[in-house]
Amino acid sequence: KAAIKYVKAGKKKLTVRVKKQAGGVKYMVSVKLKKATSWTTNTTKKPVLTVKKLKSKKKYQVQVCAFKMVNGEAYCGKWSEVQTVKVK
Repeated sequence: KAAIKYVKAGKKKLTVRVKKQAGGVKYMVSVKLKKATSWTTNTTKKPVLTVKKLKSKKKYQVQVCAFKMVNGEAYCGKWSEVQTVKVK
């Protein structure tokens, strides 16, 4: 199970750091406005991702998931706990 190390709020952006997993996994980082219903998902190979073009002074929720591609098929772990952060 992937876990969020920290989420830093910047000016109209968020920086998410994930606890690194062994075995060449990739990470899915999902972000949404606190009151929204749908998540926006970004994938990365590195355990750090900066999400830009966010609305300032709004609360966002963040969660992460580790996954691995094997023969073109994605095997996804459990989603982390949801963290809420306010963008500057």
